[in-house]
Amino acid sequence: MPYALDGNPSQSEISDAINYLLSNFSTGVTSDPNTGEVKGPTGNILSYLYKYMAIKYADSFDGSVNFSNSPTNRQYFGLRNNDAAAESSNFTDYIWNKVTGGFGTTKFLWYVSTGGRQIQFAVSTTAPDTGWLIDPGASIDLDVVTSGNIPVIAETFFSYFTPNTLQVPRSGLPLTPSFTGVQAALYSIDKGSVVPFTDAQTDSNVGFVNNSWRIGNSSTTGNGDISYTNITVGSPTDGGDFAIWPAPTAMSANPAYISVPVRYKNNLGVVTQAAVATVQFIFADPGATGYSGPTIDISGFTGFTQNAGGAFTPATATLSAITTNITSPTYSWAITGGTPTSSTASSVVITPNSSATSVTVVLTVNGSNLSSPGSKTVVMPIVYDGATGAAGANGVMSAFPTIYQWTGSSTPPTRPTTTSTYTWSTGAYTAPSGWASSAPSNTTQGNYLWTITYPLNVSATTTTSTLDWTDTGNPIRAIAYNGTVGPTGSAGAATFVITRTANDSSPPTNSEVSALLGRTPVAGDICTLSYNSSNNAIVYRYITSWTTFVTYITGSLIVSDTITGDKIAANTITGDRIAANTVTATNINSNNLTIKDNSGVVLFGAGTNLNYANITPATGWLNSNVTINEVTGVISLGGAGGGSVTAVTPNNKISSSNISTYMASAAIGTAYIGDLAVNTVNIAGQAVTFSTITQSTTQLNMPNGTQWYDYLTTPYTYITGTGIVVIQWNPMLILGGGSSFGYGRISISQDGTNWTIIDETLLGYIAVDAMGASFCGITKATLSAGSYYFKLSLMGTSGGGTRCERANILISEFKK
Repeated sequence: MPYALDGNPSQSEISDAINYLLSNFSTGVTSDPNTGEVKGPTGNILSYLYKYMAIKYADSFDGSVNFSNSPTNRQYFGLRNNDAAAESSNFTDYIWNKVTGGFGTTKFLWYVSTGGRQIQFAVSTTAPDTGWLIDPGASIDLDVVTSGNIPVIAETFFSYFTPNTLQVPRSGLPLTPSFTGVQAALYSIDKGSVVPFTDAQTDSNVGFVNNSWRIGNSSTTGNGDISYTNITVGSPTDGGDFAIWPAPTAMSANPAYISVPVRYKNNLGVVTQAAVATVQFIFADPGATGYSGPTIDISGFTGFTQNAGGAFTPATATLSAITTNITSPTYSWAITGGTPTSSTASSVVITPNSSATSVTVVLTVNGSNLSSPGSKTVVMPIVYDGATGAAGANGVMSAFPTIYQWTGSSTPPTRPTTTSTYTWSTGAYTAPSGWASSAPSNTTQGNYLWTITYPLNVSATTTTSTLDWTDTGNPIRAIAYNGTVGPTGSAGAATFVITRTANDSSPPTNSEVSALLGRTPVAGDICTLSYNSSNNAIVYRYITSWTTFVTYITGSLIVSDTITGDKIAANTITGDRIAANTVTATNINSNNLTIKDNSGVVLFGAGTNLNYANITPATGWLNSNVTINEVTGVISLGGAGGGSVTAVTPNNKISSSNISTYMASAAIGTAYIGDLAVNTVNIAGQAVTFSTITQSTTQLNMPNGTQWYDYLTTPYTYITGTGIVVIQWNPMLILGGGSSFGYGRISISQDGTNWTIIDETLLGYIAVDAMGASFCGITKATLSAGSYYFKLSLMGTSGGGTRCERANILISEFKK
């Protein structure tokens, strides 16, 4: 079975460690976790709980006088049982034993270890018997058995509480007990091994198996047989091989007891009634405050700094002794590494030695009330502050200048034949002709971006470096390629508003959606249709066709005075929908009020003509016998009643300012006109639409004869998509060499980023040097409805002298 215990053994581990020893003893056996002692009924030490035994010697009952590791001339020896092999240097950790006549110079402490962590000691000049050994001066391993005579211990079933006495701490006034962590634990052993506990309440319970024990005083009783004296506590539970009680809740008197009858079933199934196990609870009250002990300390200690010249800062240090509870103190200073080397005063001024690395000070104080002197040691460090060291070597700088060039071929471009200068302070350098120091923008499909990198690794003091682009050790690499433009994705759903002046709430038409979005409806579209001059609205949702998108709003969400009558469809609110007495005259707006007869015919209302057939006038209410002079236009009222009539006389002329008042649009069908004078002609349907001309006079140099240069981009232009779009472009080019060609390209984009080439053409040819000419290009295209950017790009094959002086773009759309 295991005997080794760590520094914090569990209850089960402690019981295992003493099983072998306790098997032949009665309930008087106790163990003390603080000292490690396991004692029998008469108080004799049977064994120890922990693995190691440390031994020290002294000349006083408490070990404070001449505490040492040697027995020579000592009067006492001290024992400490612990789970750590290292011996303690604190005399209060030991249990001291008086040696009759003392050790003198010929006596020694002998021991014999007989197993089960049993050990015996003897003071003698010679070994008491075979296997006895002298204290080795280090901790003794109690699990190592010496060759001495090992006693044979009988084995039997035995139950015990560990510890068998539990302390209940009390504090405060009045004293109040605290039961936290106070829990009784009952173990049983047989033949040197732990017997597991079962919480069975009868012998016939299936849990009461062979080689187990339970609580009870008969075959049919259990926990009810437990005796509780002066204590209130719950029933025990299975703690795993042992019975454990919860913490008590009250203790009426001191001491208190729990007495437990135990029944044991051995390996053969025979049940026997074992001895009663008892645990004691006692109050542990705080004792009186003890006297303050003596203390020794030193003030004023510090560290020193020594410079390259040998001088110290500070030059000296004044140390003073601080003591408490020492009567008539005397002082003794011992100083190493400084001057003076000793002193007997209560303070001392110390100067460090020039060659010292630290100053060690030991203060020893004695007093008439001390059994032995006490001491305090401090170490004052000396730090050397040397001269400034030599400057280190220069560092290294690295850079990776790179040049770039786009080409339309997968074949690398020609390597430069010149060099450049790299300025380290700014990182600036100039690329050779035809190359750039940063990657130029290029969106031409099929083009390659080539680079040459010239790595630099130079001393940190370098100001400029030569970039030799002709060095073939730095390869020309392709790092990018413009792929083809992918297919246009399908249109996404949108939320939008269509406005109609007419009182027409029918679903949106494809032409209305196309005019607004440039496409026909797609699944997920949501359209708010505002109609009747924005007085009404309805929401539609498109899946495969337009359906009404219904939204219900509870009355609690409607803000007062926000819904007016013109917003409510006719016949949608009936009396059964309105709570009684909720609509009063003050809540009704009489604006646009309509009055109907019993048949529902509108008699009077805003926007409805008053029908004379629906009116029965009173006598004299109307004017009668109204006449108009055919020449003068004068109106005569010959009847009774009030009112007046106003008319346009024949002498009034129709002018440009009032023609829309007196003549309807398209009132004249076919006109037979002799001579026609017209200021402006508007062709029906806008069959021809001219956009604004876009032009630029910015000079553009085109040094590379194989590269396209973007010159001019139009504003965002809307195309209806119902006819042919004609783009007319007129660049003014200066071609700088003999046999030079000028080229033009038109590209379009709907987002200003992704461009599509729709035309590319040769503009002209010049056979002489540095001659300018205006060129004209015309591009026709069929485009779907939408807004577009149009971009003009140019290229001249003559190279360095080519440039564009100005250009314009005219966009026209001719409807079919």
